[in-house]
Amino acid sequence: MRDSDDADDIWENVKPTTKKNVFDEDVSVEALKKGIKNFNDEDDAEIIGIEGNFVHYAAPKSTSEAFPKVSMVPEKNTSSSSLSMSIEEVVNSGKKGPQDVEKMQQTIQILKKQLLTARRERWIKLPVEATLRRIMKGEAYSLEAYRALEDKLALLDQATALQDGNAITAAVLHLRHTVKKSIFSIELAKRPVAANHYLSYLRAHYEHAELVDTLVSLRRTEEASIVKYKVICNSGDVRNKVSMLKTCLRTHFEADSSMAGDAALVREHVDLLERQLPIEDSDARLEAEGRTKVFRDFPRRHSLLDMPLTTTLFYSCLYHHHELENSLSSPLSLKKRHEIPERQYIWTALSARAKAHAWADIENLLTAKSWFGGKKMKAPIGFDKVVEILNKFNAPTDILTKYLELVEDLDIRLSLSKKISNHKVTVETLVKLKDRAGVEDFAHKHGGTIEADYARRMLKDEAVRWK
Repeated sequence: MRDSDDADDIWENVKPTTKKNVFDEDVSVEALKKGIKNFNDEDDAEIIGIEGNFVHYAAPKSTSEAFPKVSMVPEKNTSSSSLSMSIEEVVNSGKKGPQDVEKMQQTIQILKKQLLTARRERWIKLPVEATLRRIMKGEAYSLEAYRALEDKLALLDQATALQDGNAITAAVLHLRHTVKKSIFSIELAKRPVAANHYLSYLRAHYEHAELVDTLVSLRRTEEASIVKYKVICNSGDVRNKVSMLKTCLRTHFEADSSMAGDAALVREHVDLLERQLPIEDSDARLEAEGRTKVFRDFPRRHSLLDMPLTTTLFYSCLYHHHELENSLSSPLSLKKRHEIPERQYIWTALSARAKAHAWADIENLLTAKSWFGGKKMKAPIGFDKVVEILNKFNAPTDILTKYLELVEDLDIRLSLSKKISNHKVTVETLVKLKDRAGVEDFAHKHGGTIEADYARRMLKDEAVRWK
């Protein structure tokens, strides 16, 4: 803030000058040199000379200096001649001769002619074709002379006929800035090509409010609703976002019966944000207190606010897995409200509990009741996926073996056991496949290990009927 205040003081202390612009008609090269000389004589105290990598500040030319003269480099690297050079001498030292002065004079004359032409033609209404030709060629042009509505529309229609995007956009913007909004909307609705160019311009320049209004006036309500929703989603504060989403839901989505499905999704988004707010406040407090074990073992990396549904479910399964369904932070409550499919729920819950190394919770998730009151293991995502998830979070070997043996397809079980290096299940699966060559190869590769001994015993087992 101090730097900003200093900058404001500097700008307040700047005094306006009445010096001529170098592009005025009556400015010559001599006047330019004279101006530079006067600047050097009057403001020498404010000049900073740059010489190579060394910077020097010229002290004020006062007999009673308020501050001592300061040099920002060692004196051995400075020269009295370079320090005493004025701006005029620097400018003159770069000149090569009269030819350069002549070129400068020619350039000034060209600029004068261009300036006079621009001033003269500013209020001259050229033919529409001539103006459009200038736009397409990238030349200077002015649309201020087209004041009548008929002329503006003719300009727009001709630009559309030529299919030049820059010309169409220029004509549309001229129309927008010079007629009433109601007239602009009516005429734009009659010209779909011009409307699309105008909408592209608004998107590129982030004029979202005008973009939504224009889409509504063009009766493209679905597109207007989506744009409004996207703009709100990109806003920062979650509490304000909830309020804005409710307004958007009421004024855009619910107002159009054809968007009932989209309205339901926006409603779910609002509910998710309203669920995240109290959970975030409570968990942030518990983490700060440091008395809850799960927050000490797994510190939160970022806020829960504005996270997707799947991320919120993972968060709830990790930090609030054992809470009752009537709690806002319960995974079961989240699953029920947002109708999360069973497969997605199991996958996310398994990942969260595996991260916490809660193997008993995983068994409970995969245990289902049978018809006669018994229990059996069931995995909606397949036990091969269960093993992959557990292996990702470094589950113990006995846990992996338990679920590997539940993979029904023997080829998949064999491939998976080799992938995670579970040798016991590999040998057992080879035996069940009656693959004697596979067992012999395993025993040969693994030498004197316990698994290799087990493989050799199975080779001697007469009960196995090999292929």
